[in-house]
Amino acid sequence: MIDRDAENKSQINQICKSLLVKAGEKPDPDLLYALQLMQWAILEGNHGLPEAYKIDVRSMVENMMGMDHSLVMRFITQETDDAVRLTAEELLDATPAEAAQILIQALHSAMSARMAGYPPPL
Repeated sequence: MIDRDAENKSQINQICKSLLVKAGEKPDPDLLYALQLMQWAILEGNHGLPEAYKIDVRSMVENMMGMDHSLVMRFITQETDDAVRLTAEELLDATPAEAAQILIQALHSAMSARMAGYPPPL
């Protein structure tokens, strides 16, 4: 049996949970806190990406909401030749908007490294 809460207990997601509260949001324990923080930032316009990428990243975040939590976190945090590894330390002293931008950049980097045809030309 898969423990869907295990990833939300990770340091990255616990930081994201605290930042969601700090941003005035109510964290949903059934969804990854990291994804919720990214979604909040995208909806608030604090994504830090060119507008041309916003729709693709927003769609990816929405699609990942229903995926296996461990696969999502591995996709976002795992280092590859073209994607830098995300660590919890990067989020520790960040504001909610800054942390969300760090997460979104990590997702954008992972998408660029692993998905053919992404990013679209500006």
